Amino acid sequence: MDKFNKIIHEITEMNDYVRTFTTSNIEELESFRINILGKSGIIINLFGSYIKKLDAKEKTIFTESLKKLKFETQAKVDELKLKIHGS
Repeated sequence: MDKFNKIIHEITEMNDYVRTFTTSNIEELESFRINILGKSGIIINLFGSYIKKLDAKEKTIFTESLKKLKFETQAKVDELKLKIHGS
C-alpha cells in the first residue's frame, strides 16, 4: 500500500471509530469531540501532516475525506447529545 492509500485508510478507520462510538457521559462525549474536531485534534493534525506532501488530485481526495470525517463526527456528537439530554 502506497503512502497516500495509507493516509486514506487512516481516515477511513477514524470514520469507522466515529460511527461505532457511543457514550452516555457528556464529559466523555466532549472529550471525543475535542480529540477529533479541536484545534489540536486529529483532523487538524492529519491536515497539517500531509497536505503539503500530496499532489493536486490527492489533495482533493484527502480534503474531501477529512470533510466527511468532520461532518460524521459532528453528526455523531449531535446525535449523542440528544440521547444524553433526552434521557
